[in-house]
Order: sequence, then C-alpha cells, then structure tokens
Amino acid sequence: MPEAMRARPQGHKWIRRTVSACLLCGGLLAAGCQPIVPPTSAGGADMAEAPPAATPVVHATAEITATAIAATPVLSGTAPLSSTGTAKDPALIAAGLAVYRQQYCGVCHELAAAGTRGVFGPTHNGIGTTAAQRIQSPGYSGHATTAAEYILESLLDPQVYIVEGFAATPHRMPPYWHLDSASLDALVAFLLS
Repeated sequence: MPEAMRARPQGHKWIRRTVSACLLCGGLLAAGCQPIVPPTSAGGADMAEAPPAATPVVHATAEITATAIAATPVLSGTAPLSSTGTAKDPALIAAGLAVYRQQYCGVCHELAAAGTRGVFGPTHNGIGTTAAQRIQSPGYSGHATTAAEYILESLLDPQVYIVEGFAATPHRMPPYWHLDSASLDALVAFLLS
C-alpha cells in the first residue's frame, strides 16, 4: 500500500468526495453557470422573485453592435446613477446581488460584496473603474463607451473582449441572453456599486 494511503486511512472516501465535488462544479460550468432549478427560501425575502411571464427578455446574436447595446433597455431610467456612474438605488443593488447569486457568477468571479472567490474569470472587485480603463485600452475590441455599457456587453456577448490572462481558460463565460431587462439593470447596477 502506498505511503499516502496509509497516512489517509479513509483515502477512498476522500477520493469519492473529491470526485463528487468536481462533478458538481463541472455540472454548473457545463450548464453555462446557469442554475438548473432556481433556489427558493421559505420566507422568500432573501431571494428575488421570478419575473412575470410578460417581462420582455433581451435577445441577442453572437455579435453585439453599438446599436444593439444602445437599443437594449438596460439602465434606461430604471437604474439612477450617480455622477461617478454607480447605482444609487439600494433596492436595485440588492436585486442585483440576488441575480448575481442566482446565476452563480461567483463560481467563476471573485467579488467581496457577494462573498465569492471564483478563480476561472477576472475579479469583479472594482469592476466600474476597471471597465472604464478597459474601454480606453488600445486592445479593447468592443463597442461600449461607458462602464455600464461594457458590463452589459460582457454579459450579452462576453467573447467580444477577453481580459488579459483569461484567453486560455477552458471555462469561457456564457452569454446571459436569457435574463430580462430588469435583471440586467439590477446586475449592472450591483456590479457598478
């Protein structure tokens, strides 16, 4: 018997737990980081309610153009921004946090405000400032002109611009076309806050 197995008398259990954890994470990633069944709570106060059936859903193609971003009803009066471009509405920010958690963004991204430590994608800490810097970068190939537009573009067509150091990741960010405009508003506002 190898020395490592003697040091770990329950080695087979450790392997089984590790494989189970890998399958769970792999399942989340294979599902495009989308929840298979949205979590619910008994009281419902800490979870955002599902949008009504009549809520319009933002649809996109593989190529998001400047016109498409401008036409998307995100941050069009529902998300008041301060002069620095950050959201001011606490309810909208709380709704954005709920969307962030429901969509499992923290599996890949680190964000202190959400208590997440993902490693597959770039950090979301300070993303408002980072987004403003990225759109000014000579290597930026997208169409956004503001931090809010950059975040929206990253959600709807994440392959437009790949952050340096993440081009080789096997876990590409999926597009979030399935989110309705209210959820996108909330998520962008939360990330800017």
